Amino acid sequence: MRPAASRAPPPAPRQAPGDVYSFRFCPSNPDIVVAGVASGQVIAWNLADARAQAAETKMITGDAQEEGGSNTIAAQPFVLSAIDQSHRRTITDIQWLPSWLDMSEKGKLTRKPDTGAEQQQFLTVSADGQVLFWDLQKALQAVADEQKTKDEKEKEKSRKEGWWPTHKVALTHPDSSVEPSCVHVIFDVPDDAEAACRLFSVTEEGEIISIDLSNPGTDSQRGVRSVIAGHHSPSCAPQRSPPVPDVQ
Repeated sequence: MRPAASRAPPPAPRQAPGDVYSFRFCPSNPDIVVAGVASGQVIAWNLADARAQAAETKMITGDAQEEGGSNTIAAQPFVLSAIDQSHRRTITDIQWLPSWLDMSEKGKLTRKPDTGAEQQQFLTVSADGQVLFWDLQKALQAVADEQKTKDEKEKEKSRKEGWWPTHKVALTHPDSSVEPSCVHVIFDVPDDAEAACRLFSVTEEGEIISIDLSNPGTDSQRGVRSVIAGHHSPSCAPQRSPPVPDVQ
């Protein structure tokens, strides 16, 4: 709820094709929101576009009513990921990658100079034993491809249809072929450029697992590195310790 004295308009409600179980605002552009729906797909909204469209409609209709209440605008998603390339179960968490860290289609993490650019990539986890990496630039390309004519699409038969993840990391327990059912994660990017980027995840089984995402710029093995039997029921809220950053 907003304080009674606040006059700031409420955020635009986001409309989705299914129940949303996780969402994140882009840290470098709060007008961009990504979310995971029950189908395992990723969806994205641009709130700036929604506000611009609402303002244009008001100008045409002459509506002078302030935004809010029954006059609250609704934001339509601009892209939805291809269902056959998304998670097989509900997305439970989303983490944005720093703008200076890039995940390639071949699964290589590369550090780039920090230019303060807007963040474009993020990762999602689910209980299906996968970590998927996504790129908003590829989402925009998918939207542009949808608007092409049939002849234009015929000339680009090799191009994938829809929004696909940039890269997929399949997870299994180190001592078995069981897929961990990740619930929430902490994305750890060390200051040391030679150290491995990692995910620390809690699972539906109450475990705490460490996942290596490979050393940036190298081809070292990635996947589940360790499993700690923590709770006897699902864990749901991992947090980094402020006094001791290396303690999760």
